[in-house]
Amino acid sequence: MAKKEEKNWLQRNLPDRKILSENPLLRPFKDRFLSAELWRFTRRSVPVGVAIGFLTAIIVLVPGFQMFVAVLLCPLFRGNIPSALIATFINTPITTPPLIYLSYLLGSTILGKEHNIPFADGERLTDMSISDWWSWLISAGQPMLVGLFAIAVVTASIGYLLTNWLWARWIFRKYRRRSKANVARR
Repeated sequence: MAKKEEKNWLQRNLPDRKILSENPLLRPFKDRFLSAELWRFTRRSVPVGVAIGFLTAIIVLVPGFQMFVAVLLCPLFRGNIPSALIATFINTPITTPPLIYLSYLLGSTILGKEHNIPFADGERLTDMSISDWWSWLISAGQPMLVGLFAIAVVTASIGYLLTNWLWARWIFRKYRRRSKANVARR
């Protein structure tokens, strides 16, 4: 019963291909983004869509723009657009600050730089001037980008492998149930 409710929820909330084809902003790209292969749920397209969604959710930190970038990448890699859009929701405004912090720490470790984190040595927010903040953000840029890229690649790889594995398990169970039903009929 829950699976049917989830399917109905997805069908109600995901955009329909016909509605998108009538959108005047998407008309020039109609043939590219509204191709049936990008909207079909197949063993190959869904894991690619999940990986694209995870990758763009972590690298592109601007909410809403993540989905736009994911949709742009799906035709290039033949990923499923609905699964890419859903996967972008791994990163929310609540998870963004910890993600940026962890990416800075990971990037600093990868690059071999020392961690220069404000407030670590008892410094207060009111004691820092705007120029201090800007200088810290500029110095943190490279480690943060390296860390974001590393986290995005690892997360996208895990998402791809996990989705592929879950899909294979689902198919295996489906065939096993079908073969048991065929044996029972004989």
